[in-house]
Amino acid sequence: MDVRFENNPALLADFTLLARHHLATVATRLGWLDQTPSNAAALYGIWRSFYSIKCLASFLGLSALATIAYQIETLLLPARAGDLTISPEQAQAISQASISLEYQLRALTTELV
Repeated sequence: MDVRFENNPALLADFTLLARHHLATVATRLGWLDQTPSNAAALYGIWRSFYSIKCLASFLGLSALATIAYQIETLLLPARAGDLTISPEQAQAISQASISLEYQLRALTTELV
């Protein structure tokens, strides 16, 4: 699918607003994981945020964003199942993925200005 955002800037605005909300959730929940690495609510919130971004980005044809979100979603699956405790290095990777997604969101919105 090749979405032309210049024909529908409201769609891009809605997507970026929702994605940024999810990234804020990730930042908050990463703080929870710093305190308790096996916090199930934190893990679910982070996983759900990346899952939602992945699904929306895929639907809109934003494959670079979808790929990053999918990688983190996949990383979190064993942690959600209780088979893995998120290490500080993995938490850093999650944080870096969030930053990368935010940069890509900025680039998307800048292209339309």
